[in-house]
Amino acid sequence: MKIFKGFLLFIVIFFLIFLVVTIFLPSHYRVERKIELKTSSPFVFYLINDLRNWKYWDPWWKLDTTQVRIYEGTIFGKNASFRWSSKNSNIGTGEVKIIEDKPFEFIKLNFLFGRGMSSVSEFRFFNFGDKISLVWSLEGDLKFLAKWFRFFMDEAIGKDFAEGLSKIKSIAEKADSERFVCFRDSFPKVDIIYISDSTASSRMEFLQKFNETLLELLEFSKEKNLQLLGNPIAIYNGKSKNTISFDVCIPVVLADSIEVSGRIQKGTILSFNVLRCVALGNINDFDYLNSKIQNYLIKNGLSAKWKLFEMFYTDPLKTNPKDNLSIIYCPL
Repeated sequence: MKIFKGFLLFIVIFFLIFLVVTIFLPSHYRVERKIELKTSSPFVFYLINDLRNWKYWDPWWKLDTTQVRIYEGTIFGKNASFRWSSKNSNIGTGEVKIIEDKPFEFIKLNFLFGRGMSSVSEFRFFNFGDKISLVWSLEGDLKFLAKWFRFFMDEAIGKDFAEGLSKIKSIAEKADSERFVCFRDSFPKVDIIYISDSTASSRMEFLQKFNETLLELLEFSKEKNLQLLGNPIAIYNGKSKNTISFDVCIPVVLADSIEVSGRIQKGTILSFNVLRCVALGNINDFDYLNSKIQNYLIKNGLSAKWKLFEMFYTDPLKTNPKDNLSIIYCPL
């Protein structure tokens, strides 16, 4: 009996000590890893800022490539998000959302794991000439007993971060070398306001005309207080020897009550499976890009189901030509 009482007393004292230590354990954690990339291209920022790119580099996709990811919000950038769910217990369910970003400087995200644990993650970009130092961090606070896990988080999460950064480096440096990279995924259904226009077929004249027409749409969207969902889009309707016809579009949240007039129209780009081609650098010859896309389609036994459309990730009239980045979508 004395032995039993002594053992019981030991358990009680141990439990009390455990509780006291747990109370005073720090709840805050931070995990950080960094890598240097031999490129200064804005593609590095885009690779993270468009959440549809994540499955090509994030360390958790390969654990279950059948996991479901549902994309919501803007096409990329602030308020873009995706929810994931997997039968793999190591992945589970959760959500990631971009809560703040500043082009080519930082991207801040909120991670929600399961039903309770929330963390803030951040990517920071430090440009050093022709190189970028990329830092990925995650921090948050753990509740009571979960505070003991902070002793293992740096090693466990840090390993995943290092793997993800290594893949970003590989994809970005290859893209910088080839100046053209293709992804196969989806484009969301999105409402647009647009103006149909045409101009001479040279790339520079097209860009100048596009920009002039875009200003009309931006003024209208400001007047109607429309929420923008993405960057400007050009839908290519046709091209002759001397002329190109196109629609200048802005993705927006469009209520039925919004009325348009004059040249401005409203419509919808339907959801597509797409070949998403990212072109880096100065794009003087769109025919050349189109031929690369057609070659890719033929090589992979694919065919286009609708018109090509281009989203301007950087402003080609204001950006240094070598740093320009455009995204050409080919519906499949």
